[in-house]
Amino acid sequence: MSSWLPSFLHKKETKFPLPKLPDRPMKNVLQLMDDMEIIKLSTLSKKMSKSVGKCDFKPLSYQVDVLDRDPDVFTFFNERWISNVGLESRQLAIPDPAHIIQLIQTAFPDSQFLITMVISKTDSLNFKIRDILLTDEVKKYCNKIIVHGGALTVNELDLFINLRGLNRELVFDKTEFPLEYNHFNAFTGTNVIYEDARWIKISDLCGLESSTENLNLGRNLFYSKHYNELFKFHVNGDRDICTHIQIDCVESALNFEKMFEGIVTLKVEKAGKTDVTMIHTNNITRKRPVMGISFKNTSKKTQICIQTYSINTEGNELQTKCYNILQKLNKKTDLEVELKQIETIEYALRGQEEVLKPIQAKKTKITKELKNVREELWEHAVYSVDGNARISPLD
Repeated sequence: MSSWLPSFLHKKETKFPLPKLPDRPMKNVLQLMDDMEIIKLSTLSKKMSKSVGKCDFKPLSYQVDVLDRDPDVFTFFNERWISNVGLESRQLAIPDPAHIIQLIQTAFPDSQFLITMVISKTDSLNFKIRDILLTDEVKKYCNKIIVHGGALTVNELDLFINLRGLNRELVFDKTEFPLEYNHFNAFTGTNVIYEDARWIKISDLCGLESSTENLNLGRNLFYSKHYNELFKFHVNGDRDICTHIQIDCVESALNFEKMFEGIVTLKVEKAGKTDVTMIHTNNITRKRPVMGISFKNTSKKTQICIQTYSINTEGNELQTKCYNILQKLNKKTDLEVELKQIETIEYALRGQEEVLKPIQAKKTKITKELKNVREELWEHAVYSVDGNARISPLD
């Protein structure tokens, strides 16, 4: 610009240090910055850390990727980083990932972390991964850990299982477990996933606390007799088990007759598939008295899906109908057993008319009750195939 122009028209570049900005302009500037820039600024001084804190940034969900073969490189990213800058620019070669987690918490309080660990088949777990699992930052702020691969020892698995809690999800994908493995905390939490479940016994499932909402099991050693044991525990037991259980199975190894042997069931024909329903039969009050079993077939595997649920007259109409029908089916079964016992006594006492009178009167009463129950089942459109009660879904 020519020197003869008025001085106020000369363009002057000025620099104003960020730490000297008043609170409102400071907040406006910080909100335009990238997450990593904000995190770095929060470490410069107590004043900057305080200024960042005043911005009330929303907590974010971060994923941390750790490779066993290269434990000095950690990939930190969240949804915005993926869409804006890609993962490559977020690889950080740092000696202490827990320190980064703490810095993120300072800038973005209450942020949550998902840690994905890829474990190679080595003689032992990398010592740096051990250190990560034992840090206070992981225990405080990590709400999900996914472990891929590895053939870990009992002690190494314990490091992971000890982190499990009601509010932390722990997933094992293709991680080999010793067959003798056992841990009191193995099924704690709302969502429990084991791709290798060969070490799990059916008694473990019967002992599940009702606070365990979802259990997903891959490879296992369960057969029809084991499922029958689990189903009978629900029918005759004194408490509820897990809300949802999903188990991979080899369909050719299942015998459906043995699976439901000795249990009163109702099969529901729905969309070309058959679901099986049963209810508990004792007098103990249960929050989720109904168990539904369905079979999901994919190109690679068959899964048994087990769900326990409560009965709400204002809720699912089909579930309520199934519950009412099963109550009648159980009553029908009890009456048939009682009638058979009376007929056995009647045969043994044949010819003794006076002795038989009260027995025959009871037989007449049971026969009438049985007829009424059968008529009620007929009204519910219940039909029988190979001795198994079935219904079609409601229109």
